[in-house]
Amino acid sequence: METRPCLIIGASGNIGEATAHKLIAEGRPVALTHSLRSAPVPSLTEIEGKGKWYAMDVRDSKSVNQVVADVQKDFKAVPDLVYCAGITKDASLSLISDETWDDYRSWNMAAPSIVEEIILV
Repeated sequence: METRPCLIIGASGNIGEATAHKLIAEGRPVALTHSLRSAPVPSLTEIEGKGKWYAMDVRDSKSVNQVVADVQKDFKAVPDLVYCAGITKDASLSLISDETWDDYRSWNMAAPSIVEEIILV
């Protein structure tokens, strides 16, 4: 069985939460992240001995670097990565503002690249 920790970026969302439950059930130690504007999900707050929560802004390389360093220190290993963070704002294409497009680009396109680069280096 794999015992290396798994860093789940976006564990406070539906896909991240389900992934965390599955990995914990398999005995994997997990490092779970939530955004600065969200909180750990209640179903995963009782994970003592199995994992730990970290707050981070996936769009900010300093925040990502700090969390990755903390995870490596806390778990004494380089983690596997599961990326589940992202945003959606439903609207007709003609009604999406420039600000919303900027949010999409920063959360859904730039942020995964930032995380991937830091984890792989």
